Amino acid sequence: MIPVSEQPPNVRPDASKIVVTTTRPEHVPALAALQKIVFPTLEPEEHFTEAKYLKHIELFPEGQFVALYPINGQLTPVAATTTFRTHFDFKNFQHTYLEAIADGWLTNHDSTGEWLYGGDMSVHPAYRGLRIGRKLYEARREIVRRLNLRGEIAGALIPGYVHHDRELTVAQYVLRVWQGKLQDPTLSMQIRNGFRIRGILYEHISDPRSGNCATLIVRENPQYQPPASMPAQPAAHAAAHYEPRPSSLRVHRKTLPRTRRPTQIVRPLSNQL
Repeated sequence: MIPVSEQPPNVRPDASKIVVTTTRPEHVPALAALQKIVFPTLEPEEHFTEAKYLKHIELFPEGQFVALYPINGQLTPVAATTTFRTHFDFKNFQHTYLEAIADGWLTNHDSTGEWLYGGDMSVHPAYRGLRIGRKLYEARREIVRRLNLRGEIAGALIPGYVHHDRELTVAQYVLRVWQGKLQDPTLSMQIRNGFRIRGILYEHISDPRSGNCATLIVRENPQYQPPASMPAQPAAHAAAHYEPRPSSLRVHRKTLPRTRRPTQIVRPLSNQL
């Protein structure tokens, strides 16, 4: 399967021709090439390589999705998302991106995990604005329902923070995005897709645009049914919808280390429109 070119198509792509399916081994070479287009600042060892994609398929095939578009008569990957199952401690949620994805191999995937963790969402720049991200999120929502998981969690970057980092803290910026007073390229889209903010992940990833931070976002499964052998617990106990308040964010910010701003940008967790 040929990798999609770095050059934009001559005409605007037709959104109706996008096909979303589970990732298969024949998609892997093109997906590995797509990584370098979507994440050009990433160090070579930090890309999802062909070997890592194959490992994802081996570990959790039903949780890997690709968006295909006909190019030169062949369906070609133009976007993808990577997920795994996990048990998540919402009382101690601070973690780094590389910790979450086991350095890209997803070997911490737990087949009994109650939550789907969104480890990657990438869309080729020339194919953004076609609602591909929404289609991939819908594929993730469907697997959550089919597997009867509690819901989805992810770390959402806040790349728009770079335009406000001189006058706002990360917490203040996130609050204003949640309130709709500011629009963030990533977080605002995820809020529109039904995600709620649970907290801020400090020193999550080296992305100076986001102040090295991400927001912990949660989208619960309203159809979740606890196994018969387990006592029923309200979903809100594990992942309550969190409406940030200025006072709570200020207190939370003081208890965690201040963000640093490295000079090098590395891989975003989510890069889609």
